[in-house]
Amino acid sequence: MNLGFHLSLLSIAMSVTCVLYLVQLPKPSDAAQRIALNNFIWFYALSGLATATYFVTLTQTAHVLVFILASTNATMIFVSCCSILLAVRSLSGTPKHILNSPLAWLYSTTCGMFLASLYMFENALVQYTTPLMYANIIGILVLALVTFIRRTRQFNKRHRIFVDSLLVIITSYTLTLIVDLYFNNHDIYFVAFTVAQNVGFAAMLGGIYSFYILQLVEAREHDALTDPLTGLYNRRFLTNRSEWLHTDKLVETAQLCVIIVDIDHFKQINDTYGHQKGDEVIVRFAQIIQNTVREADVVIRSGGDEFVILLPDASLQVSIDVAERLTAAIEANIIPHPDGQFTISATCGVAGSGTEFERLFQAADNALYDAKANGRNQVCVAQVAPAM
Repeated sequence: MNLGFHLSLLSIAMSVTCVLYLVQLPKPSDAAQRIALNNFIWFYALSGLATATYFVTLTQTAHVLVFILASTNATMIFVSCCSILLAVRSLSGTPKHILNSPLAWLYSTTCGMFLASLYMFENALVQYTTPLMYANIIGILVLALVTFIRRTRQFNKRHRIFVDSLLVIITSYTLTLIVDLYFNNHDIYFVAFTVAQNVGFAAMLGGIYSFYILQLVEAREHDALTDPLTGLYNRRFLTNRSEWLHTDKLVETAQLCVIIVDIDHFKQINDTYGHQKGDEVIVRFAQIIQNTVREADVVIRSGGDEFVILLPDASLQVSIDVAERLTAAIEANIIPHPDGQFTISATCGVAGSGTEFERLFQAADNALYDAKANGRNQVCVAQVAPAM
């Protein structure tokens, strides 16, 4: 009993520590992310309560109290695991708080009372109580793992760390189940359970903490690379080639074409209709570009009214087709204003295809200059010869 008491205190202390760490995390701006974080916090809080209840159960002799406490213990364990499952679902865009999930509580309570009933009977069924409990725990956590993997569209570092943390906690409880099945010794079981639980707690804390902290880092990096008006990449992304690693579209690109496009006589638009309408034109212009280019293409706002389009693995003819569709779509677009409406046009310089971005960019810029000199509202092409 002394061993169980001290090990229980260790697990409770670990639960409280994890709760305190997660409570101090910056609250995510997204509502679903906040619900997920709250579910993770409840996982640790309920796990600590379950451990405390389990120890109190061992000190009781009255059958009614033992049944109530054993049911509560098992229920808290299952609800805590359901908290992880709901947290994962919340991360994937289906937010639901554990306190607002009657199904999770009904399932956990039913399983808890059933296992407590087995625990109360002094017959052959008692030996199945713990294995059934761990089978439920492992099953819920595996379901959480599978849900996370299936619903996550693109894995990066924080996703991989979180998956690893789930694998560690699943493995920990699986090893505890094996110990329980092969060692009929309470002291060995207590030690195995405490080690497994605390290793799992630590792993999950690392996974959760890393997920949210790295998400904040990614958001700040994205903001640094993004134009606030259009949501497109900005000039920093264009001038720093290392930033291209932020999008998998440009990684391992064999050939590249470049289109530089700007709005004709944009200064006149600002002077005539005001800077607010000018911003609206920029936003509309950016939307037209995004709706016209290929899915693989990357659009950058490199200056006031100038945009750069990077076309990975595109032939020169494909790039010309994109530029011509773009100028036609822009000219066909009607922009309203209080006194009526007006249209805009754009000029494109196209260069490709090649592997040296600097040469392509300079060639496209020269082509843009030639197109402007020839009257604007047109596409001018520069074919870049391979470097010798």
